Amino acid sequence: RRLSFEPNLNIATPKNYVLGPGDLVYVDVYGQSEKYYEATVSADGFVLLDNVGPVSVSGKTIEEATNIIRNRLSTFFADMNGPNPRTFMQVTLGNVRTIKVHLVGELRLPGTFTLSAFSTVFNALYAAGGPNDNGTMRAIKVVRNNKTVAEVDIYDFLVNGKANLNFQLQDQDVILVAPFLSRVTVTGEVKRPKIFEVKEGESFAQLLSYAGGFTDEAFQERVAVTRVLGSERAV
Repeated sequence: RRLSFEPNLNIATPKNYVLGPGDLVYVDVYGQSEKYYEATVSADGFVLLDNVGPVSVSGKTIEEATNIIRNRLSTFFADMNGPNPRTFMQVTLGNVRTIKVHLVGELRLPGTFTLSAFSTVFNALYAAGGPNDNGTMRAIKVVRNNKTVAEVDIYDFLVNGKANLNFQLQDQDVILVAPFLSRVTVTGEVKRPKIFEVKEGESFAQLLSYAGGFTDEAFQERVAVTRVLGSERAV
């Protein structure tokens, strides 16, 4: 089976999901009173609810939007508030909007991609084919409104299984893959003899963990390190 990094759309709406133009919102009022609203967030960031009027929700999380809509509806449904409410309300997401994300720098397929708003940085990188031979895997930047808002280290995901999947991409985000930082070739009796990218200040122990550690046949008392320094080679 081919590994795919497509986002999962068949999930409950995350409470920290930030609403934006194009999202379809369902508002279900139930209990003593019953009412159902269905509205799409407009380009101006409002949902227009029948007989209620426009409610500003753009840039708000689902949780925040739920409180805003509840406050507005409580003027129409008196038993929605108070210590013993008899009318209840739930806000859920219908169709998820799409966003445009720009992937630039050292990528196999740089360009602008249209993605689901549920997409993570990893989904976007997968769409662009990932970093090319010169691209960094240790310091991938997400730039929003000319400011770096996140930095992703793919090794943290591949080696430690850690990935900030709660970080939500937004429309017009830029994902910047700069050239690699520095590289070390590990050969001999290690489980993964490959070329690894290292950050400044990383130790041999960290490099060894990327290489999977020594094999059973490794002579651990002697490790040769060869370093090229401009005009000379040091061992």
